[in-house]
Amino acid sequence: MIKMIELVLHRFSGLSIRYKVPLIVMPLGVATLFIMFIAMITNEWFGMKKNIEANIEAQAMIIGSNTAAALVFDDAKAAVETLSSISASPHIIAAILYDKKGKLFAEYIRNNTDRALFLSVPGQGKYYRENYLTVSQNIYLDNKAIGTISVTTSLQDFYTSLRRHIIYTSLIMLFAFLGIILLSILLHRLITDPVLKLSSLMNIISRENNYLLRAEKHADDEIGLLVDGFNNMLSRIQTREMELIKSGHLAAIGELAAGVAHEINNPINGIINYAQIIANKSEKGSKENEIASRIIKEGDRIANIVKNLLSFSRQKKEERLEVSVHEIFYGALELIESSLQKDGIIIKVDILRELPQVAVNPQQIQQVFINIISNSRYALNKKYPQKHDDKILEISGGEIMIDNQRYVRISFYDHGIGISPVVINRVMEPFFTTKSRGEGTGLGLSISQNIINAHNGKLTIDSVEGEFTKVELILPCKIRTKTN
Repeated sequence: MIKMIELVLHRFSGLSIRYKVPLIVMPLGVATLFIMFIAMITNEWFGMKKNIEANIEAQAMIIGSNTAAALVFDDAKAAVETLSSISASPHIIAAILYDKKGKLFAEYIRNNTDRALFLSVPGQGKYYRENYLTVSQNIYLDNKAIGTISVTTSLQDFYTSLRRHIIYTSLIMLFAFLGIILLSILLHRLITDPVLKLSSLMNIISRENNYLLRAEKHADDEIGLLVDGFNNMLSRIQTREMELIKSGHLAAIGELAAGVAHEINNPINGIINYAQIIANKSEKGSKENEIASRIIKEGDRIANIVKNLLSFSRQKKEERLEVSVHEIFYGALELIESSLQKDGIIIKVDILRELPQVAVNPQQIQQVFINIISNSRYALNKKYPQKHDDKILEISGGEIMIDNQRYVRISFYDHGIGISPVVINRVMEPFFTTKSRGEGTGLGLSISQNIINAHNGKLTIDSVEGEFTKVELILPCKIRTKTN
């Protein structure tokens, strides 16, 4: 028996939740309704039975009291008249009066009723026969039995009322059963259906490896929390997958870049040197001098690209120092400030000297600053080719707290052309650029992001196309412990 139960439970546990909920709700609901139905009918049965018995006993006592005098004076005619008065009670079928010796003294039997059925009463008590209830009681006078009264009532009204109660109760149970069905459907829609949809979506994602899909949330209950958790998990998986893909691409690009850079570096230096010789030997302003100068210019551009490629491909950690962000920034600004002023760009700087020091590689962070300022310069020049009151680059710095850790935040805010929302998520990809052909390599922001990530910091970009671009750098202020 136990093994059979275990087998049933094992098979049940393997069923889909689509069937588990109805198989739990429906049988339990039907069993509960059946027990309630039996309990209600049984209670009504005993209640009605008790009431009718009490009523007939009371009738028999009253009739016995009224016929006591007739028994004492042996007046059968008076007894018959007394018994006939109960004809006003339609449910009373018969009333039989016996003397103290058990001999028939008087009787009243309603018309069309079998007389023999009521004359064969065995003694005092309650007796159910066919559709009748008979109650027999002794009649006492001065605590002495002087006779017996037997009153019989029809149970037709009793059974009619019971059948009516069964019908009403059955209708109530039917509506309750329909309510259980509706409850099962509601549970399916509120619980089973979302879980099944979540399971189906999980199978699709597992089969297609498409982590862009999301589950639809319908409520803020536990199922809604489950959906939120599932969607958050998908977002994290998607982010990790993109990071892995990007890491693979970066590794491959880094290897390729290093190889290409080394292969190009020596020939391009030779070209630049030969072009310089031609430029030096040719007359200034001549066609040969102009061509040589162009070769040198383009060669320098290629050399700069090679330098960026090599910087991109190197992943080794440089020595870090505890330095002031204010000092690094103004060192970078000195290198590019003249170009900004020449282009008519208004520079507004608000970086305090009192900012906490950061443990960084100063040259790398300076390179990041120069890359971001150069991008802002390009955006402002594209929007405002000439001087303009809104041709502004705002640079600010301050200390912030994140999870009880001190950080320095540097913000670069320009009023330039902004970045399209279509490509803003790609601007940090290697070799992706929004600049015109020949004006950018697409490595500046990618290299900058790698540098900031290597310093346990964060680089974020916010932009509205045609209005502004805001780049924020966040670097931890944790002081490195020096060891001897």
